[in-house]
Amino acid sequence: MRKVFCCVLFSWLFANAYSQQPEDIRWNPSNGMNFVEFLEAWEPGVPVNEDDNFFISRVKLKERFENAKTQVHPELNTARQLCWWTPMGDGKKQWKSFPRNCFEADNFNMWQYVDIHGNWGDGWFRVPGVFNDVAHKNGVRTGCVLFINWGEPVKAPGDRVYDLLSRLTAKDEYGRFKYAGKLIRFLKYYRIDGIGINPEGIWDADIAAEVQDFFAELHVQAERLGLKGFHVDWYDSNGNLGRLSFGQNALQDRNRDWFQKESRVVTNMFMLNYNIDTWGGNNDPMGESARNAVRYGRSSYDVYAGFYLRGRGLSSYDAEPRAGKGWEVLKDKSVSVCLWGEHDRNNIHNASYEYGNDPLTVQNTYLRKLEYFFTGGTRNPANVPAVTNTITTVNEKDMRRFHGISTFFPARSTIQELPFVTRFNLGNGLFFNKEGQSVNNLPWYNVGMQDWMPSWRWWITGRDGRVPADAIACDFVFEDSWFGGSCLKLHGATGYSKVRLFKTNIPVHGKVELAFTYKANDNTGSRLKVLLSKVGTEDQFIEIPVGQAVKPNKWQTMECKLEDWGIREGDRIACLGLLVENTTEDYEMFVGELSLADPRVRYKPVRPGISTAKVIREYRDSMDFKLVWNVLPLVNREKDMPVMNEAVDTWYFEVYVKESPRGKPRLVATTTSWAAYVCGVPVAPGGNVLWLGVRAIAPDGKRMSRMTWEKIERVR
Repeated sequence: MRKVFCCVLFSWLFANAYSQQPEDIRWNPSNGMNFVEFLEAWEPGVPVNEDDNFFISRVKLKERFENAKTQVHPELNTARQLCWWTPMGDGKKQWKSFPRNCFEADNFNMWQYVDIHGNWGDGWFRVPGVFNDVAHKNGVRTGCVLFINWGEPVKAPGDRVYDLLSRLTAKDEYGRFKYAGKLIRFLKYYRIDGIGINPEGIWDADIAAEVQDFFAELHVQAERLGLKGFHVDWYDSNGNLGRLSFGQNALQDRNRDWFQKESRVVTNMFMLNYNIDTWGGNNDPMGESARNAVRYGRSSYDVYAGFYLRGRGLSSYDAEPRAGKGWEVLKDKSVSVCLWGEHDRNNIHNASYEYGNDPLTVQNTYLRKLEYFFTGGTRNPANVPAVTNTITTVNEKDMRRFHGISTFFPARSTIQELPFVTRFNLGNGLFFNKEGQSVNNLPWYNVGMQDWMPSWRWWITGRDGRVPADAIACDFVFEDSWFGGSCLKLHGATGYSKVRLFKTNIPVHGKVELAFTYKANDNTGSRLKVLLSKVGTEDQFIEIPVGQAVKPNKWQTMECKLEDWGIREGDRIACLGLLVENTTEDYEMFVGELSLADPRVRYKPVRPGISTAKVIREYRDSMDFKLVWNVLPLVNREKDMPVMNEAVDTWYFEVYVKESPRGKPRLVATTTSWAAYVCGVPVAPGGNVLWLGVRAIAPDGKRMSRMTWEKIERVR
């Protein structure tokens, strides 16, 4: 624990000594111009400025697969969608989800239950690339939001939003929208999957009609230009003519033009207000909305029941958290769910200060609360509390009674290719480890570096298939790591705990190698086996012993070939997990890495070329710098579109510093972006020059490109 205490102290000192400045990264793509003027001049492939790489996502939206036999509840309907319409960021809208020099931040990690992350914290149309990277990796569509405040006029020239929308919806001499196609190309270029709008203003009827038609045309252009997963998110607060009204809190003819205009799709995520059971004399708003959606030619699951994660906590309405309503009603309604809260940061994160405000306490509280909320108050989706509508807070005591999103939604996954590598890194830390050794003690946050997270938190069963009374405890911890700033910790006494970790559909063969890296606190043995099952026999697990001989407090790795365990060509892995047996109360096991890789595949990550290397500011014995690079592939598969990391055999990049040509390189950052902004890097005082370096790391996490170095003058 000394390591954590020292790092917490260092984090506090660091936060007071160094602070990133928003102006260090140029966020505004229009450089002060109106966005439409900028869009007129913008062309794909031409950088907006030297910081453009910070905003380009380098990970394509991955496809999810379905396998009911690896669902906790096989009967759950996978057509029901979940939108997490909250901010992702620092609570100030300065850095949002941008990498920065702090530890405490929103490292949201329950992507497996989310279909759309509407990203309330980022406005039209600038989103950090790393946010899109981690969402896309998990098959989650992303967005950005135009916020219109309650009662704000959208009626005439001079009104803020009217000016933007009237120009954006301008038409050419043929009556076609001038900017619809170009806006879609812009979104596709930066890999932003959709847009959202909080429309609570008072609209002019003409501009309302134009925006409806414009949204419909965006869908046409997205189909034509190949922007997969495009969506428009909408909060139902206005009628067809723009009048501010919640009506009967249902999809009806009075507001249908914001949902479907004649035969054209206008919006995809149509969020109704927070009154699920009854409103304005309507005793069945969700049922009526579902029926009307079908009548309009759409899926009923394009209608989203709204939940507000603050005053209404986890119930449907703050004044009436009564049984038999809200979530209980929703069980039998064919609609989706949208969770809003709030303007600056998501309210589960915002409510994680109840035990204190030191960063480590907040992060641990937030991790627990995410698991309570998504998988239920027991933190085991196989045995959750009964569905309830009586919880009105997001306090931990109350959340332990919550039934969990997993009661309504199965965990989804995109893990269906080799290599599969996870180091259980949450995307932030009080230090950074590489292969179990500390390479720097700087606090950091980069959610784009988040690893594959377990599909279930925590699906644990005993020998009889039921949840055991003495289930092993599973937690993410920041006290140690194999790579990054966190790892998985198994601890406590259990007789038999089968822990299903990853829902997969990975094609394998006998030569594929499995590796498992772990660290025990004593020499009593690992008490562990790695589990895997195959598609077609999902409930029949192959047990691979980790080995009982351990070196206390030392990271070690078990490796084997799958052919040694009966795996043959054509098999697919359906589930990966762990079996823990016969442990005592003082048992502690850290899990640092789990991987499947084909040793016959030789990755050749392309060496990056540095385009910008700049010291931003310098202190007595440290500095802040910015490094931007490009990677030139032999072939760009999409003309005028950014190159994806997978096209250049890259998972992520490592950024280094050295103080002389032959000096020892020091790893100071990792990122999936083609740019890094690093603060508070220790340097020896008095020098005149530094060398900044970058190299690419292959998808297997082992092979790497050659290093590229750039000599820079220090700021004096």
